[in-house]
Amino acid sequence: MIIAYSKPSESDVDAFWTSLLEPFIQRPVGLDQRSAAGLYAQRYLAAAGLGADDLRSVSEHAWAAAARNAGVDVSELPTDDAFWNDDFATPLRRSDLSRPVDGAVAILISNAEVAASATSRPIWITGMGSAIDQHFLAAREPDTFPACEVAAKSAYRMAGGIGPADIDLAEVSATSTVGELMVLEAVGLAEKHHGIDLYRDPDQSRINPSGGALPADPIMATGLVRLHEAASRLGGRPGVEATDARTALVHGAGGFGMQNHCVITLEVNS
Repeated sequence: MIIAYSKPSESDVDAFWTSLLEPFIQRPVGLDQRSAAGLYAQRYLAAAGLGADDLRSVSEHAWAAAARNAGVDVSELPTDDAFWNDDFATPLRRSDLSRPVDGAVAILISNAEVAASATSRPIWITGMGSAIDQHFLAAREPDTFPACEVAAKSAYRMAGGIGPADIDLAEVSATSTVGELMVLEAVGLAEKHHGIDLYRDPDQSRINPSGGALPADPIMATGLVRLHEAASRLGGRPGVEATDARTALVHGAGGFGMQNHCVITLEVNS
């Protein structure tokens, strides 16, 4: 059994993220998680030819999906005008950054024999990969996550050489809308700088059907929550939207500025 939980309501979340920084050069200049997300966003939007307003479709998709998810304390899209329009970490608005929430999740993993006796629809872990990017933010690529790409390729290879085209749904973690786009591009579900195209389809349900991390980010548990959400949908568990998906990609991120990445592939037998 794997258990993860977090209670940011009793913590100084900004101080937590800043504590992960190198203390002599990066920390004294006032760099924090929000400013790091803003720096990534400035460079990504310029390279992709996008503006801050283009990111709203990512946020709206996330919050609408979360409102349909009984496991998330969200009943409707936020209506606060400042939430959607005021700069918070330029060029990002508050709606572009993940919302820290209290949460917990547990996953039970067993061998094939136990799984077959426990359920008629077991979910199989077929691949896994992880990688860590450069510690210094200035040393990282400005508009992509190479560590995430390495992790995804490892997972695809372990799963028998499958690729993005074989994935029916994806549950990915991100601390910002731009971070989510960069993850989707790194795992191959969109071309570089074209992740936004996934959200321009009003019927898009392949990406983060749970809502993802933007409306609900329990920080230390976010990646495992993504695994739980994907497995629940593949297995047709009660309380989740019906789907005919058979394969899923799960992504978790950690570290300052999404430095660490883990990718897992799942499959259910029809």
